[in-house]
Amino acid sequence: MIIGSLLLVIIGWACLQFARPVFGTRATLILMSVKVAAGMIAMVYYLHIRHEGDLFYYDEKASEYLTDIQAGYPIWDFLAQEADPAAKATPQNRTFFFVKIIVVLYMVLGSSIWLSSVFLTFISFLSVVYLVKRVHLTGVDVRWPVILIFFLWPSIAIWGSGVSKETLMLAGISILFGAVVPFFSGNRSNWLLHTALLVLALLVLAKLRIFVLLSLLPFLFGTMLFKILQRYMQKPALRWALGIAGVILIVSLVVTFSYSDTSFNPGYVVKAFTDNHAAIVAQSMPEHVVLGLGTLWQWPQIVLQAMLGAVAGMFGPFLWEVNATSEILLLLEPVLLLTLFFTNSGLRKRLPVFIWMPLLAYILFTSSMITLSTPNYGSLSRYRLAFYPMLIFLASFQHPWLSKISKLKLLEGNSGV
Repeated sequence: MIIGSLLLVIIGWACLQFARPVFGTRATLILMSVKVAAGMIAMVYYLHIRHEGDLFYYDEKASEYLTDIQAGYPIWDFLAQEADPAAKATPQNRTFFFVKIIVVLYMVLGSSIWLSSVFLTFISFLSVVYLVKRVHLTGVDVRWPVILIFFLWPSIAIWGSGVSKETLMLAGISILFGAVVPFFSGNRSNWLLHTALLVLALLVLAKLRIFVLLSLLPFLFGTMLFKILQRYMQKPALRWALGIAGVILIVSLVVTFSYSDTSFNPGYVVKAFTDNHAAIVAQSMPEHVVLGLGTLWQWPQIVLQAMLGAVAGMFGPFLWEVNATSEILLLLEPVLLLTLFFTNSGLRKRLPVFIWMPLLAYILFTSSMITLSTPNYGSLSRYRLAFYPMLIFLASFQHPWLSKISKLKLLEGNSGV
């Protein structure tokens, strides 16, 4: 554990050096401390108060596997397994993949879930700074929206830090966007490094949150294609070419995924979707099911449910859905989000159409599907991190309130380098 602690000190120092040109030394130390503390909150609650939940499960199973490895089970054989070899983890491959990550961290960090939490939080922190730096290459300063989203927004700060699949999911999304965004500015520096990070992000998302990856790819490819053809869209015929190219792209993705392995197969995705919905409903009291979405309708009525799910996922819970005094806290985030939207006039004029329109389409689709598959606000508060940062970004980008705060010069960095 001593060696692991020293390793984390070195990584923390690297985080400081990497982020200091962006936020300044003092602000970087504060933000790192806030993020580490946020990752600890859920751990204290689940490990020392409830003694159950995903965190308790990860610690228990990773410790069991580490004991097996120390007793002689080959580490490479263990890591090569796609499914749980000893039926000690859930049938979900993504859970077993995450447990393997924790086992490796335990081997380096002295079997400490607390040190593992700090390590994963540092990885998340570095990915956020990477995103800010890469976006800066396009001439846009997103430091204050990023601080609001990743460090101050309660659900994202807590669930997106520490020992959580969402921590790595958000890190993967940040790197994915960071690697792609400079494409629009024409910057191609260090392309080999960024390509390697992009591949790593794709692998992590494919293993942990395949649905998020499948939802993001059409958005990213479509946006990049739009940007390429926008240079030649002076004639109506080329507009038609853009539309046809987009359709071909989507059809190609569907066909490719249809003939790929189980995780990418649409039939598997639909089954996982319905199974997850049934499991969440079975574990929830009827009054806690989001908007009464306890039963999935058939086509075409499910379109109405999808619309309700999208609204609930973005702005729920609603006042009439609160069933206990403690649940009133869940209202704070949607109230703040709606306030940001209503007070941020002229938002569309500040973001190019090829950015905000595909991003909004991704948010609506992902919000709908995640809410229908997880119709309980307790679980949804964690799962909607797949789209919540993008939604908050739309609400807060160049918001007048953040603009006023930025004038206070609280950040010492230059948002670049």
